[in-house]
Amino acid sequence: MRPSELVLLVHAAALGLPWAGALGVPDSNAGAAARSGDGLAGMPIRSPRCQGTDAHPGLVAPRHLGYPLVASHQRSHAYVGAAARVASIHGRSEHETDGDADGERDVGFDDTNYVGTSGPTTSSGGSAGRDQVVPSTDIFTWLYRMDYPADCFFVMTAALLGTSIAEIYEITGMPEPRRGPGNGIDEADMHVAIERLGLSYRMYTFRGIEEFQPSGPIRHVHCRWNTVAFPRRGLPRRLAVTILTVDGLFHILLATNVGTPYARFTDLRPGRVGVDRTRLVRNSRVCEYIFVDFDASAGSFVQAQRPRVRQMNRDAQVEAQHAEAAARISPPVQYEPVPGMAVDPHDGTVNLASLPPQLTSRIFADLLTPDQCAILLALGVTAASGPLGRRSISGASLPEDGTKVHVNGCARLRAIVMESKDVSAVCGQVATLDFDFRLSHHWDAGTYDHIQATLSGPAGKITLPVAYAPDKGFHATLPVDLQAAFGSNVTDLNSIRTVTLAARGEFWKLLAGTRNDGWQVQAISLQAKCITPGFKVQNDILTKPTTYQHPGGWFLEPFTWADVGTINVTQPGWYMTPPCTTIDRLEYEFKIDDKSRAGTDDALSFTFSQGKTKIALGEDVPSGYAISDVVNLKSMFGTERVDIRNITQVQILETYNTYFFSDKWLFKGMHRERLSLKALLDAHAAAKAFDSRPLVRICRRE
Repeated sequence: MRPSELVLLVHAAALGLPWAGALGVPDSNAGAAARSGDGLAGMPIRSPRCQGTDAHPGLVAPRHLGYPLVASHQRSHAYVGAAARVASIHGRSEHETDGDADGERDVGFDDTNYVGTSGPTTSSGGSAGRDQVVPSTDIFTWLYRMDYPADCFFVMTAALLGTSIAEIYEITGMPEPRRGPGNGIDEADMHVAIERLGLSYRMYTFRGIEEFQPSGPIRHVHCRWNTVAFPRRGLPRRLAVTILTVDGLFHILLATNVGTPYARFTDLRPGRVGVDRTRLVRNSRVCEYIFVDFDASAGSFVQAQRPRVRQMNRDAQVEAQHAEAAARISPPVQYEPVPGMAVDPHDGTVNLASLPPQLTSRIFADLLTPDQCAILLALGVTAASGPLGRRSISGASLPEDGTKVHVNGCARLRAIVMESKDVSAVCGQVATLDFDFRLSHHWDAGTYDHIQATLSGPAGKITLPVAYAPDKGFHATLPVDLQAAFGSNVTDLNSIRTVTLAARGEFWKLLAGTRNDGWQVQAISLQAKCITPGFKVQNDILTKPTTYQHPGGWFLEPFTWADVGTINVTQPGWYMTPPCTTIDRLEYEFKIDDKSRAGTDDALSFTFSQGKTKIALGEDVPSGYAISDVVNLKSMFGTERVDIRNITQVQILETYNTYFFSDKWLFKGMHRERLSLKALLDAHAAAKAFDSRPLVRICRRE
């Protein structure tokens, strides 16, 4: 088997695969479990990546996996209650006292999975009964055929143990893997490598609050947005983390001080070790936290690294304390409010995720004074829907230490606002809101029941009837009456915090099997139009097939509404189309229709309503004529970067080449079609000007 298969050791545990099952070690219960049919069919297995490659997105063909339940670790989930319940997540407090310096405090991780060479000890939170036993699979055959990075496990292990990759290769006696399909070591050698290291890992994963979870091992890895993916207290300060990027790729990074505002994520790839990837994580979902389990690791080499790991965790703690001290900026008792700052009348805080556009622009233009930055940091909070709620930005006051702290304060303020500036500043309020609901195309995804959805938040709530007895593949987009729900024709994105799904059976369907059956949702999203013309936002609150079912009951209970699942609507989940407000490149394509007498003898050109020049399109153009080019933004608008909200009108100009009249011509359209975002401008053949959205939107990524 290839060394890349070791990547799966980390990821397999979060899928409910233990060490034995992940490596294909024969198990006495495997055959019975496979025959029991208790499993998940067609589940895609993803493998984290250390060294990037564009050839393969990290998706392995779906196979059938059997998951027998472990009698010593049965979970007491109520059938319906489990769908709306999730274990509490806690952020790390810098004032808490760490247990052992290397993070070895006894913590009862409800959602922790174990993988390694030695059995977990009973002293580690009573986890002995949490081993996940599954039958052997041909999972390594899948990876063997894929060109996955072969050194991912070795790179991560070296980073977490504070040693070099070469030393890991030397201890295991394995040669450095090469790139390419089929390269690497076989399965037998892999067992030898793990045994020589004597290494065990422990992983912390998340349950999905919107999905039903039966008793037994975790069957799904639920990747949460970074802003709400806080680990439990007691984890080491230095660990590995797997993330899912917006491109759908898994990566493994080295993390320090997770669960704090000062968390830092760095690259593990050779040649890029130490490169900061914190911003990448901010726009990604966190899937697992991975750390070395020294209590379960039996290898002398691993145990010898324990003092070094302990010191690395101490260094990370000192780093967090220094960062916290630099961020503790409190405003004076008497302070002048920052223009545009809206203070919450109840708690006196300022939501930095909902600042007005004018104030946001001043922040990024560095037009605020140091005192104004200090005031916003001291009063600022970020809104995060979920179990954590609103989080304070700054801590206690810090004695005055000069201009340097204030300068750092303004830089930190810009970094905090950067994450949500596009959505919050451009689309702070929406004029329309739609609820998009889609059932899976699986043969039994439909239901005989009624389905409804309740959207609720601090401003109010509204219940939408979704469908009655929908069939598989059902799709509906339901408009939300903002006036009825929130008392206004416009609302902000924080108005909705949760979406609760409910079902009930039809009374006259008394026969068993014609009511309270399960149904599978493919996707749910919220779609809205911003009050800023031309911008839309969307939040994909459910993106994978999830099954819900009415719990049934006695007498009239099967025919009454019962909540079957609650889904959080998080602020970071909103994304905007177009995804930016500023462009540094604008392309156009102009076409004459390919019909008889569609051309013209006249000279054609176009400009923008605020343009300083015009662009020639052609003269004496025939039918089917087309031209494409790039607009010189500096010449047209006087600047190399343009706010697309200022491009509201395109004017098509015509210069007569005859003495008395112009000939008619048939305009087909102006558009650009080679890039991902497309805006089609339709107009009448004789129109000289028309309103539209921008021709093209290309974001500058800082």
